Amino acid sequence: MLPPRPLWALTMCLYPDTVNALVFTQYPMRFGELEMTDNLSLSFAADEMELRSALAQVRDFLSGAGFSKCVLGSVEIVLAEAANNVIEHAYADVPNGQVEMRLKITDTGLDAVLEDEGAAMPNGKIPEGRHHDLNVDLHDLPEGGFGWSLIREMTDGLTYNRIGERNQLSMHMRLDAAMS
Repeated sequence: MLPPRPLWALTMCLYPDTVNALVFTQYPMRFGELEMTDNLSLSFAADEMELRSALAQVRDFLSGAGFSKCVLGSVEIVLAEAANNVIEHAYADVPNGQVEMRLKITDTGLDAVLEDEGAAMPNGKIPEGRHHDLNVDLHDLPEGGFGWSLIREMTDGLTYNRIGERNQLSMHMRLDAAMS
């Protein structure tokens, strides 16, 4: 076990020109050959392929912290749905947008914050999400519209703020009993 250290930072270029991660804490954890921490900060282009790379780094980060595959899958669903909304809606008419994703492992779970400079949420509020009737024939199943419902069901805290020209979506996912 490593002794506590003063605040330190490690910057990694995980994918050159793609995802930059900044990881920091007072109490580092071991992850492979690198010391990893309870915080992860990513910045990536508002693009589906860039999001995929960012989610891979989130999986590595949480796996290195000892979370189960079940937890990894749940966190990935929430972050993918939220970030896809940023890419598809906030940046619908904006080329070259950036998304910032910050994660912090807490005593009760995981805090996640997404920030972007895209269009504000309609009416300045998080959409309620639509509940669909799934008791229909296969060819009548809806193709989309589940994102916000999933996010709401899988998070314990969900807030949206427009700060100047920036959107900030904060989520808390309770992960108790989820460590492997």
